[in-house]
Amino acid sequence: MNEPENRAFLRRAVEFLSSRGITQFLDLAQSDSREVVRAIDPGAGYVRADPRAPEKVFGLPEVLDVLDLTRPVAVLLVSVLHFVPDSDDPLGLVRRLVEPVPPGSHLVISHATLDFGDPGDGGFTTPRTYARIGRFFDGLGLVEPGLVKITTWRPGDETPADHARHYAGVGRKP
Repeated sequence: MNEPENRAFLRRAVEFLSSRGITQFLDLAQSDSREVVRAIDPGAGYVRADPRAPEKVFGLPEVLDVLDLTRPVAVLLVSVLHFVPDSDDPLGLVRRLVEPVPPGSHLVISHATLDFGDPGDGGFTTPRTYARIGRFFDGLGLVEPGLVKITTWRPGDETPADHARHYAGVGRKP
């Protein structure tokens, strides 16, 4: 997650979630987001895991030692799902990651798209459309402003120049 737009979105999403009492973060991204989470909430529980085996994630000792699955968890999939080809069932993967977390948990996603033009040479296996990305939030309540261009999700003063080719959204598990 080297893109400044993704980093800024992650910071805004973590700030939003922290302000609503979320203190546990399960990072399933390509890179470590620990410093962003800890800068906002030094006491937050944070675990990074590989999203490719969702059935194993919630049995990992580091997850069991850090996260209390009786309390809401933020599941972070920032700039990762476009690296999962359709043949690996990314929709099922997301569902298997959200199912074990309790009500009040949140799903945080940013995803490359061709809707804003060519995403460039990012090695994306599957940039998806707005409708296909939106399906990752099925069964969840999208937090305002919904699924939007990444730079317009609760923008702050630090939002980088708008060169983004990603959608972003946060969903809440009822």
